Amino acid sequence: MKKNKDCEQVKPAKTGFKKYKVLCIVLGTIIAIIAAIKVFIKISEKKRNQTELKEYLAFFSTKLYALAEKIPAGILLSEYFSILKTDFTQCEFSDNTFISIKSVCGGLTVYIPENVNVKFDYINNFSIIKSDFDEDEYDASKPTVYIALKGFASVVSIKKKEAEEA
Repeated sequence: MKKNKDCEQVKPAKTGFKKYKVLCIVLGTIIAIIAAIKVFIKISEKKRNQTELKEYLAFFSTKLYALAEKIPAGILLSEYFSILKTDFTQCEFSDNTFISIKSVCGGLTVYIPENVNVKFDYINNFSIIKSDFDEDEYDASKPTVYIALKGFASVVSIKKKEAEEA
């Protein structure tokens, strides 16, 4: 028997639609996961406000925090795929206060007042880190702030800023 080329079966053109459908499902799932994580973060932020330790988080967002209060224990800063700016120039730091920073794929700027000593330690994985503070300068009359940073593919700046007088 000879096959007739005109009679060959042609597959329907549904493969393009199936790929589009799968892509929509995957994107919808990713968006739903991000929305669920953001809801979880908002709930956990309410609980964190009740502790003595200050914790600030940016997740797929751009945030600015400016504080004007006494920081007795420490601050936890976390940013994931975000831009986070924090201004602590109006804060009063106790001696041996710490700032713990986690930065993943984003930009973080931390403004610290000039009237403190800063000790800075970091783990750098493909990050750009800039600090305006010279760790060799130490004044015993000023409180010391310890900054610990874990960064991955981020730009982190620790900047001096003179506290504005009200």
